[in-house]
Amino acid sequence: MNYIIVGCGRVGRYLSKHLLDHGHHVTIIDKNPDSFRDIENHPQLSTIVGIGFDRDVLEEAKISEANGLAAVTSGDNSNIVIARIAKEIFKVPKVTARIYDPTRADLYERLGITTVASVTWAIDQLIKKFDLGDTTLNWVDPTGEVIVIERQLPASWAGKSLSPLTVEGKSSITATTHLGKSKVVSTDTKGHEGDSIFIACKKDFVEELDGLIANGAKI
Repeated sequence: MNYIIVGCGRVGRYLSKHLLDHGHHVTIIDKNPDSFRDIENHPQLSTIVGIGFDRDVLEEAKISEANGLAAVTSGDNSNIVIARIAKEIFKVPKVTARIYDPTRADLYERLGITTVASVTWAIDQLIKKFDLGDTTLNWVDPTGEVIVIERQLPASWAGKSLSPLTVEGKSSITATTHLGKSKVVSTDTKGHEGDSIFIACKKDFVEELDGLIANGAKI
């Protein structure tokens, strides 16, 4: 897969290494050419010196072919502009912006752009937002039989009860995150498009559960 990272600071460098180690192609954009000095050469890595919200620069990075983009520069305003261009103009499937001011998180989430904060937590969350490998796996019990997974709720669940996702002995929805705020699920919890949902389930029930998430609201 192809990923674009705008910003070659600590977060950008770590994320690029993780993506490259997992066989993906990465293009890093940064306005400062010196920022690339700590990046090791890699056949799947491209670097571009430029402004991350410049459309010509993004097109040079082949944004139309990108599976995901992370805006992780040192400025909130730049990150949100870059993220909005990627999502609204180029329709990049997965777009995430790093923010320094957490009070802005709700606004960005309403725009459909996921956000991450501090360095260590941001790196972990960026990896999860890109859904790399088993990164939607949030917890597993010592026997490996029960896991907790994170999924994004399709639009078809908007306004509908999430109770069908609890299947006796197989799965139980535990929490949701809506507009940057999380809560424990109650019996009357209803879905919203784009919510993150956290579900405890039997490991051998994941495939069936994914089908239920994709189609269950239509029943």
